[in-house]
Amino acid sequence: MRATSCLVLALPAACALATGWSTSAAPTAAQLTAGKQAGEVVLWGSVRPPRARQTAQWELKLFFKADDDMQEQLGLRRQRDQDDTFGLIAGIAVAGVVTSSFVEASSLSPPLKLPLGAVCSLAPFLALLAGVAVPQQLQAAVIALRRLDPAYRQRQNYHEAGHFLVGYLLGLEIERYNAASADGAGAEVEFVSPIASTRTHDAVDAVAVLAMAGIAAEVIACGGAEGGTTDVGQLRGILRAASPAIATRKDQDDRIRWATLMALTMLQNERKSLDVLAKQFETMEDVGQCIRALEASAERERSGAV
Repeated sequence: MRATSCLVLALPAACALATGWSTSAAPTAAQLTAGKQAGEVVLWGSVRPPRARQTAQWELKLFFKADDDMQEQLGLRRQRDQDDTFGLIAGIAVAGVVTSSFVEASSLSPPLKLPLGAVCSLAPFLALLAGVAVPQQLQAAVIALRRLDPAYRQRQNYHEAGHFLVGYLLGLEIERYNAASADGAGAEVEFVSPIASTRTHDAVDAVAVLAMAGIAAEVIACGGAEGGTTDVGQLRGILRAASPAIATRKDQDDRIRWATLMALTMLQNERKSLDVLAKQFETMEDVGQCIRALEASAERERSGAV
């Protein structure tokens, strides 16, 4: 989940017929259960929901570059999209001031100098006004520009693929996802989950691993995460709403550290599946096609085929 991403948990609707997972655009839990019982589905629900435990810092460091700041690699030191937006505003403001000075000192004719100078003088104020009045639209524009970079698109695809794959391994029904919209807005994976209505620690443990899966996928595939503060902030809200509440900063940090380790471990164990899924996200295949690609990859791995 990036700055604009979201993890959505919804309650399940009435049960669908437990058939047709191999043709459905969005297979239901009932269909996937039937496929699993028939031996056609392997990955879905293959991991038991983990239970929180004390996690040492050194356990997490096994997944990170030894000499680098682990908080930086998790994307918790800064928010890249917001930083780029602020940088754009500052750049426009500075460019406006400098250009205005050049125009004023130039030998341009007055009919050209006056309007050009006025525009350059107003540019810093317009940039600041846009940053205050329409910050989300400005950030969306920055993300749209960044999505022209294939490396950025790949990072975003891996982030959402991490959420998708961990949810799938835990046996959650996936309703839809969005990872590759033109402006990067609305990136999310939406699950139909019975745990959406419960706040027990067992349920919260599963949600915590799911929440940290996007960051974990970026770390595994890209060497580090960007914008991890959004996912962590969302998870802290979930922990505070748990019953009983996980309210202190220390207890929350302990749970987040454990959830990050679990997500990293699950995705590293299924690295090939993560790569397959991220590739599907690049072409925005529907949920059913993504699931079938995952299961086909798992079948090839099981049979030893390349």
